[in-house]
Amino acid sequence: MKSWKWEHIADLVKSLSVNEKRYFALMQKEDAKSQHYMKLFDAINKQLSVKQINDKFSGTKINLSYEKSYLTKMLLKSLRNFHESSSIDTIIYQALFNIEILLDKKLYVFCLAYTEYYMELCKECELYEYQLLLLKGKRRCILRTGNADAYAENNKIEAETEKECLEKLNNIHAFKDLHQQTHQLLNRKEGLFNAEDKALLKKIVENEILADVNNARSFLAKMMFYDIKIWYHTNALKNHTTAYEYSSKKIELLENNVFVLKSAPLTYMSVYANHYIRAYSLHKIDELPNIIDKIDLIANSKSPFISQDIKNEAFSHSSEKILDYCLASGDFTKGVHYFMLNKKRMKQQNFKLNDFFYMTQHYFAAYFYFHLKDYKKAIKHLKIIFDDYKPETRLISYVCAKVLNILLHFELQNFELLPYLMKSAERLFKANNISSDAFSLTEALLKKITPATSKKEMKHLFANYLTQLNCLTNTSDIAFATDCGLFLWAEEKLK
Repeated sequence: MKSWKWEHIADLVKSLSVNEKRYFALMQKEDAKSQHYMKLFDAINKQLSVKQINDKFSGTKINLSYEKSYLTKMLLKSLRNFHESSSIDTIIYQALFNIEILLDKKLYVFCLAYTEYYMELCKECELYEYQLLLLKGKRRCILRTGNADAYAENNKIEAETEKECLEKLNNIHAFKDLHQQTHQLLNRKEGLFNAEDKALLKKIVENEILADVNNARSFLAKMMFYDIKIWYHTNALKNHTTAYEYSSKKIELLENNVFVLKSAPLTYMSVYANHYIRAYSLHKIDELPNIIDKIDLIANSKSPFISQDIKNEAFSHSSEKILDYCLASGDFTKGVHYFMLNKKRMKQQNFKLNDFFYMTQHYFAAYFYFHLKDYKKAIKHLKIIFDDYKPETRLISYVCAKVLNILLHFELQNFELLPYLMKSAERLFKANNISSDAFSLTEALLKKITPATSKKEMKHLFANYLTQLNCLTNTSDIAFATDCGLFLWAEEKLK
């Protein structure tokens, strides 16, 4: 039996959820609790070091190398059973194994009906590789029945189906090659996408297979066709309107192929998440709620084909985007409502989310409360960000929180705090090599304002500040100023 490294088995045990650990414990026989591999599991689960484990079992007859391998085997077996219906792929894998069992049991009539059912499922979901494997199982089943006529008839059907599957797989391969070439070009760091890269991308797009979407013979091939077109118009031509139009066609394709929610929920979610970005960039604000609802379908789904991890990711997308929509539409009261709703859903639906998500939610809440002039609640959420999270959790949100905190204390007229807060922000910018003209302008403005500054002079300073903000040309700087609410803050001051 293969002896795996300690870090492999330790990482595996550490990765288990509470439910997975409970299932593993229940799966073991009563007498297994005293077995060596279970003792080893308990030790690893308590996060004892390798030295501590070796010391614990030294002087015993336990073969740690063997028990480690056996524990790995049992854990993976338990996880296979626990997640056997977590996706269409795992379901088909289980079906293929079950077909072998039915053949071995000589239950040929049942085996044939079972195989036919999963053949139809694979056809519906355009799973061509699995169709080829199921064809093999069906042929073996009919062969063992000894029915020569049925076997001859099946050979004709098998040949036609196999030919169609191989042709479509070949077509997918052709699109995949172009898709990967395009992705490789776009995967370079910002600023390295030069004229030569644009020429290469243009050459890819001029391939005759990309002349018409009908050259793509399957859903997957069509999706890659639209991806390439969207990427080309977005990155090479900077034609966001045409990119949006292709994205809309991609959405139409998605909605006309309902099996996608079953076979590829991540694809369904990512298509809408990317369409959200395109609609947002073109200021199609009215379209955003419908797009968010589509993403949220995944988070709320009861389908056995959609795992909890995918639901977690869908909720992470939809819950952040609904707050982003409230920010874009300027409805901060609704933003607070959705923040509270997100919080409630997290408890009710047991979503497991990372710190990145929680930090972002608190920043949105602080932003909404600040612009609603509920400074006490805004401070509460900013304090959570600074106390519970590190800048690297999500640097842009942390930096924006620092700037928002400065604006908040300015509004509270805590002028004696401002120099300290600005110095703290400066250190953060410097430590992370961030250069921001928007922050420099804000800092310069606040240094000119004192408790003695008249209302007339204040308005003059803010008018000049807003003009300078509107003259920013760097897109990342404009985005930063928007994320911090600087434009909105300045406009409010001039009312």
